[in-house]
Amino acid sequence: MAVSVAGLQLEGVSLDAYLTGTRQLPPAIRHVVWPEYALPFDLRANKRDLEIVRTLCQDCGITLTLGTQVCPGGGDAWRNIALTLDPTGVLGEHTKVHTVHFFDDGTPGTTALPVQTAHGKVGTPICFDCDYEGVVRRMTTAGAEMFVVPTMDAESWSARQHDQHAELFRIRACENGRWMFVVATSCVSQLIDPHGQVHVRLAALAQGTISGIMKRETKLTFYTRFGWLTPWVVLGIAAICWLFLLLPSSVLKNWINA
Repeated sequence: MAVSVAGLQLEGVSLDAYLTGTRQLPPAIRHVVWPEYALPFDLRANKRDLEIVRTLCQDCGITLTLGTQVCPGGGDAWRNIALTLDPTGVLGEHTKVHTVHFFDDGTPGTTALPVQTAHGKVGTPICFDCDYEGVVRRMTTAGAEMFVVPTMDAESWSARQHDQHAELFRIRACENGRWMFVVATSCVSQLIDPHGQVHVRLAALAQGTISGIMKRETKLTFYTRFGWLTPWVVLGIAAICWLFLLLPSSVLKNWINA
């Protein structure tokens, strides 16, 4: 099953800009992605704006994944989340597990589960989550059939930083054999197939829209099933070598002569 997706690569704009940009997308689009921190406030606590976004989903017939925040209890603690909605309301959320070091990026999450949507189970890791291998792999083993990734790479980054970060998403897609749709603020937005090949790309520092087609995948790769085995194999060989070194020299000579 294929699904048409689109994203808005925008930085530092209002909710109105995202609403307008989404309404201008082709009518065939079924899943839309806004970047990390697209709405840098607690959307679910703002009933008016939440209803505006839900109505957008209803009017356009879309599922929407966007970057926002959760501030439980109204205190200082908060979480950086990817929130997924459709015309029925909120479908699910993912809290960023790997918050950025030395930044105020919220309280880290502990779970990595996909969201059930009308077009399958969708993983929604956030930006830095994909710099590590664990979150995407855990979502895949939990049933994620494709990925949409809200990302924030600031305009102030150098071109080399943007391009280098973009490569990591290709690795995650290839490792787990899944389509991955990355939508950034000012970084590289891209649609990547299960082999790590980029099908559509919106360059860093560009502002605009990106769209394409993703497909559901269910087969688990060897890596997804077993993880990185090379370090353990190397450690095993090293342990065997150490055992040989501990044997008496007479025993070693007998084995060699035999």
